[in-house]
Amino acid sequence: MIRTITLRELLVLTAAASFSLAPGTCGPGDIVDDAPTPWDTDGDGISDSVETNTKNDFHGFNINFPDSNRSRALGVYNGGLLDWGINLPDTGMGYYHYLNDPKDTDDWGTLALINTIEQAGRQYAAQACSDSASAGAIPMQSGDMSLRPGGPWLPDHPGLSHQNGTEVDARYLRNDAIGGLDLSIPANRTFYDRAATRHLIECFLSDVTVIKVLYDSIDTEFDPPFPDSVMDHDENRRHRDHFHVRIADPDGGNN
Repeated sequence: MIRTITLRELLVLTAAASFSLAPGTCGPGDIVDDAPTPWDTDGDGISDSVETNTKNDFHGFNINFPDSNRSRALGVYNGGLLDWGINLPDTGMGYYHYLNDPKDTDDWGTLALINTIEQAGRQYAAQACSDSASAGAIPMQSGDMSLRPGGPWLPDHPGLSHQNGTEVDARYLRNDAIGGLDLSIPANRTFYDRAATRHLIECFLSDVTVIKVLYDSIDTEFDPPFPDSVMDHDENRRHRDHFHVRIADPDGGNN
């Protein structure tokens, strides 16, 4: 079956071929970076943090020389596998990965997804996407991504998502401390930092690889939603304690 490429996917391919992101700016993610940056010594588009993460030793990364990216998203997000998956470092600029599964089991993805998360964290910490006074005070909390080989992992995700390294969950932000925030519980709403959460989502939206943000527009009070067709209210109300980010398949959808 022939699949029509969307305008947003075309923008992703264009960005991958030509874009280089300067530190502290709010723009498309650093999919390909042809010049060294403070977070990428050899300018190969793979951060030093990722390259020195011992969970990624099997890739043979070296921060002094450009490395190739072998990660591939096979199939589709709800029916696929992850080839040569890359592990997200537990902490980074503006984010940390919270545990709701055994350590280093649920935090694997394609390089494109890893870059999107790290870039959103840098922008969020630098308050590059909004003027929210509280943005960056409490780090982004990233959650479920994919298993190292990809594939389904019921019962965590009954919707059969998170299968090929192109999706990540992130918590709505609190105004008092690091931790979870279930907006379906009325007492929790006092601790909801709406401005910082919106800032964080805008940092994800600034990356042209992001093609879907699934969230609860009612509890987040983002209704009407952001002026972007990528935003999608979850009618089943299963996203009342986190939002869900999906990127375009970085190596095409025909594998």
